Amino acid sequence: MNYRYKTGIQIIITGAPSTGKTSIINSLKGDNYTVLDEAAREEIIAQQLSKGNAFPWNNVKQFSALVLRRILSKKLPQNSLFSDRGIPDIIAYLKMANIPVDKEYYEAVKATNYYKKVFLAPIWKEIFINDDQRKESLEEAVQLQEVLIETYKDLNFEILEIPKLGLIERKLWVLEQCKGLFSSE
Repeated sequence: MNYRYKTGIQIIITGAPSTGKTSIINSLKGDNYTVLDEAAREEIIAQQLSKGNAFPWNNVKQFSALVLRRILSKKLPQNSLFSDRGIPDIIAYLKMANIPVDKEYYEAVKATNYYKKVFLAPIWKEIFINDDQRKESLEEAVQLQEVLIETYKDLNFEILEIPKLGLIERKLWVLEQCKGLFSSE
């Protein structure tokens, strides 16, 4: 694949399923921050609608390739933005499934202008729920969180754990950590 360097800084909010990261992303979107919605969820919905069979729970390798393609095909603005997960998340899912990670995933991470501080929405049992796209058990989510942390650290990212507060407080905490990254500040 041909990777292009993306100019806007992408600030990743990551975490296991059902930890509140998408709620934070949606709140940021509501405040007119530029966000990238979660490509994995978009791909799951696309597979469900088309009656496909590439899901993270039955075909991780094909699903991961589709998610990477979806991420790389997005047209990104020049300004900084928040990203609901990032390419390192794909790497973590592949590792969790004991599938060798092709070098194209690492090349894509290098070609993307990710902010070196990653925001982790930690496991929060009290808000954990499943839905049609999030089928992992709480135990699987805990295991995935460990692999996410290991993967991001291996890729030289600094992980900042988002405090377990109300949604507005969590969003404001993230914004405080990102001071100076947006042109309007």
